[in-house]
Amino acid sequence: MNVLDSLDLIALLTPVETAPEVKPAHPENSHAVAPIPDKAFRNMPDGIAAGLVAYVHALQGRANAYFARLPRIPGDQITVDASGRKYLRIVQNNASSRSVVCFVEKKTGLIWKADGWATPAKNFPRGNVCDLAGIHQEGWAQYHY
Repeated sequence: MNVLDSLDLIALLTPVETAPEVKPAHPENSHAVAPIPDKAFRNMPDGIAAGLVAYVHALQGRANAYFARLPRIPGDQITVDASGRKYLRIVQNNASSRSVVCFVEKKTGLIWKADGWATPAKNFPRGNVCDLAGIHQEGWAQYHY
């Protein structure tokens, strides 16, 4: 047996490093923006309506970015519930539950923190859908509104 044959034998016996296993992404990890019902835009100024659409897109983008880091957990979908007279309810839907993200006042576009499922906390507004400058900053809520 010559030296070259022994080197080939050593190469065969040496374990080969393999790439780490990549966890498959959950099929529902990222969601498109849910359609906003026409009822949400009734008696709403045009600027507020455009701001609402941009705000919901921004919230869904934040949710998708958050759940992209968690490949085995299905992502949340943000929807708008237009059943209220004065406020729109922004809802976060996941595989097992729904919760209120915030309320948006229809006439002014003010964003209010949720005090529960049915009412906003009216101590002070958290922003306006027409001014989304602060949506990407760190804040007190999961989606930083």
